[in-house]
Amino acid sequence: MEKTYVIKGISEEKWWLVDANEASLGRLATQIAHYLLGKNLPTYTPGVEMGNFVVVINAERFMFTQKTP
Repeated sequence: MEKTYVIKGISEEKWWLVDANEASLGRLATQIAHYLLGKNLPTYTPGVEMGNFVVVINAERFMFTQKTP
């Protein structure tokens, strides 16, 4: 049987700054979700609030990309 690691206590909150200048919308959304879920931290535990915050700068400059068939 495998043991599951669960973080105990309150996790340390972190603030992340994401620059949206000429980034595609899908990749930007994936990167933000990655930070909000805390998957970039070694203490990542599914279903546990990790306390991360994301600030997006240059949000008016992201790109929509489209594949043409």
